[in-house]
Amino acid sequence: MLVAKSDTGQYISLAAPWEKNDLFTMRKEQNFFCTTCNGEVQLRLGEKRIWHFAHRSAHSCDIEIEPESAYHLSGKIQLYHWAKKTNKNVQLEPYIKNIKQRPDILVETYSGKRIAIEYQCSTLSHATFSKRTNQYYRIGITPIWILGGNRIRRLSHSIVQLQSFDWLFAKNADRFHQLSILYFCPTSKQFIYLTDLIPYSSTKTLTSLKIYPQESFPFSYLTDFQKNIRVSKQNDWLIIKKHWRYSNTSFKKSYAHHYMNKVFQTLGTPLSLFPSEAGFPTPYHFVVETPSYLWQSWILIYFLHLQSNQPFHLKQLIISFETLVRKRVFTLRRLPQVKNNDLSLAIRGYLYFLCKLEIIGQINEETFIKRRKVICPQSIEQAYKGDQQLLSTYFKRKEI
Repeated sequence: MLVAKSDTGQYISLAAPWEKNDLFTMRKEQNFFCTTCNGEVQLRLGEKRIWHFAHRSAHSCDIEIEPESAYHLSGKIQLYHWAKKTNKNVQLEPYIKNIKQRPDILVETYSGKRIAIEYQCSTLSHATFSKRTNQYYRIGITPIWILGGNRIRRLSHSIVQLQSFDWLFAKNADRFHQLSILYFCPTSKQFIYLTDLIPYSSTKTLTSLKIYPQESFPFSYLTDFQKNIRVSKQNDWLIIKKHWRYSNTSFKKSYAHHYMNKVFQTLGTPLSLFPSEAGFPTPYHFVVETPSYLWQSWILIYFLHLQSNQPFHLKQLIISFETLVRKRVFTLRRLPQVKNNDLSLAIRGYLYFLCKLEIIGQINEETFIKRRKVICPQSIEQAYKGDQQLLSTYFKRKEI
């Protein structure tokens, strides 16, 4: 921690420009105490780590204490000074008693809005993340979670690796139902926005990466980032669909893959020849963690038993899909900060896409009708050609 109380009740912030000799003298003459639990803390003035306060090893605080690396402490200090430049009141590590929370930074803007900045470099459980977030909202504080830049794992210029923990930080980015995640790197003094997040597996995601020097990143971007930097990912997605078709011959696969492989075997078709109409990043597809070619193929096959012009209800499809989720065939992604992250939106988004392809039609808000049969390709070559034609049409219409 960077803030503690002295014997006299004075708050000592290590974000201030202290001389080391002054802190050495203070440490000899005074004791220091946690601002949360009043337990005694040590002032550590090492050469390798950033100066900080720490509880005695056997002490338990009133709030959950996470280990803070030098990277984390440095980022917290930089974010504190950055926020102070353009806001009415900024506090470092204040203790909010009624919710027993101590945000890294608490900001009051000139418009009167209160914002808690949480700079997160270590892993949190989903339960802890949700609890903290909900507590802030309950007392009228908007939480802004920023991930440490050292968590970014780039696999290529447009592909990153995101774990389920990273997805907790995803937020709605714009009107195109796209998501973004914000990072900050104290080493390079840069904010990094991952936008247009298009996951194609449980851990791999297509994205557009935008880097801002700290001094040119407005504070308003924390709550209102609407930069539209959408870039066509047609070629990237075509490569991904090729990978899905080729990788179906490998041995290490998920339960969803094994399940759908058996489904396709009953049709006398290998899974690698899934319909070209499956595997698209349709609106809200990110709600489902299972790769889209699997769950969308299941929806297409769900129609095969229907006769042409036979209606079906969205609710029936959702119930059947939820049954497979409960059986752990398909997996949903945890997105606590994303508005409208319901499974029904992902399914509806795909059905609307099928309507545009005239595979199905829409009778009313909840009822659809089968228009034509979906045909699986007869060869990999035919599959590639179908993928290319459909993707060209899809991206030309700017569906994503």
